[in-house]
Amino acid sequence: MVGAAEKQGQGVTILRDKLGPGERLLWSGTPRQGLLLHPADLVLVPFSLFWLGFVLVWEYYAITGGAPVCFPILGFPFVLLGLYMLAGRFFVDAARRSRTYYGLTDRRGIILSGLGGRNVESLDLEHLSRIHLASGRCGRGTITFGSAPTGLWGQVPMSWLSFGRDGIPRFERIENAGAVYEQIVEARRSLMPDGGTKVRRA
Repeated sequence: MVGAAEKQGQGVTILRDKLGPGERLLWSGTPRQGLLLHPADLVLVPFSLFWLGFVLVWEYYAITGGAPVCFPILGFPFVLLGLYMLAGRFFVDAARRSRTYYGLTDRRGIILSGLGGRNVESLDLEHLSRIHLASGRCGRGTITFGSAPTGLWGQVPMSWLSFGRDGIPRFERIENAGAVYEQIVEARRSLMPDGGTKVRRA
């Protein structure tokens, strides 16, 4: 098990390898680790229980009721889907976050994902249209780049059925989110000829 300090050190090393000439790393971090619940799970968990219960009853009667063999076979993928919705997606989400690193430089935001940070998402600070901060407990929060979803579903950092992120770049559940948000605003302001007055702070 990799400790928080060791993981942070790994992130800094990987991020520095991605920097361009003269580019300075201002901050680095990782999302919160482990299995996490999201507000939308208030709906998704009961729905998953209903789905899985329904398909299990279907399978039971298909097997014991003398139905054609194709019926239980056709129902099996729906059982797997129900298991994923109820439990598997939490482990997929945790595994994704365990391989994710965030960085902020004087030019851009960086999101690294995959083994060894193979997938690189670069966010040019100068051309960001919107920065949204959703603060949580103990200083943790999520910073979204671009248009942030609103309401219950806006708190879900990944599509619950897509085995991955929802495509919206964000620094998800990071420590000291407010301070990092201010660093992003200041870094962007330094790049703008008008002093960054067009930054929409939400």
